[in-house]
Amino acid sequence: MEDTIEVFKEYYTYDIISGMTRNYIEQIPEKAFREALANAIVHREWDLPSSVQVAMYKDRIEITSPGGLPAVLSQYEYLNTMISNLRNPKIADVFLKIDLIEKLDTGVTRIKEAYKHFQRKPLFQVNENSITVTLPLITQASHQREYLVMKELENKDLCSRKE
Repeated sequence: MEDTIEVFKEYYTYDIISGMTRNYIEQIPEKAFREALANAIVHREWDLPSSVQVAMYKDRIEITSPGGLPAVLSQYEYLNTMISNLRNPKIADVFLKIDLIEKLDTGVTRIKEAYKHFQRKPLFQVNENSITVTLPLITQASHQREYLVMKELENKDLCSRKE
């Protein structure tokens, strides 16, 4: 999990330095990424000969967990309530104790909360044998333009205000 988060930070976060101020920019909310990854590991079906998959694209990240919803949990309950049927309570307990998750049964809610101020929202695709969470980029175009301008200015000694 830690290695995956390091790759995430390398490709989906950056700093913009303006004068004496450094701004940390997340292209995808790190909180949502951590939560989706931890949920995929904790709630996966370990009997399936498959792995948690993290696919990183230019405009999104898709995290796929082996195993669909437990039979006692509806898609509505999964997406809209804090009801959970813990498949792997021992793994969940370990993740809770080492602070990889904050509280049980709140993962989907936390992912949605991380996106509440953004136009693009996460998608949850529930299949019979897998669950995929898609986390879209949230970076506003203004941040991207600012980043490109700063990169361009780094290569110049002096320039006028108009330039």
